Amino acid sequence: MWRKIRVSGHNAHRSRRSFKPDQDWQLAAIAEHYARSDRRDTYLGDWHTHPNARAAVLSWTDKACLKAIIKTPKARTTLPIMMLVCGAPGGWSFHPKVCRLIRRYRVFEMIEATDASVATYE
Repeated sequence: MWRKIRVSGHNAHRSRRSFKPDQDWQLAAIAEHYARSDRRDTYLGDWHTHPNARAAVLSWTDKACLKAIIKTPKARTTLPIMMLVCGAPGGWSFHPKVCRLIRRYRVFEMIEATDASVATYE
């Protein structure tokens, strides 16, 4: 099982209020790990922070990212996990969401996010 958290790549852009990943780097890293694991380990999803967030709500940017993940065959997932880490230093909380693409009125595609939980096991 792939337990590593990957960095975002050299061409990622970060600011206090936004993040744009280096998608080419991410796809290459996912494909490389998939090949090294004899095609067993697959991509689960992404995580990021929402500093000072009052609620763990997916932003429009989050939803666009999830839609791209679902529509990217190399990601090999139609149910990605998005982990929102909300709060501030000394008071962070984790909010995992299992996401899927649904179709409304046969034309509109939208992300549906279901709250999930995190459990550890041996």
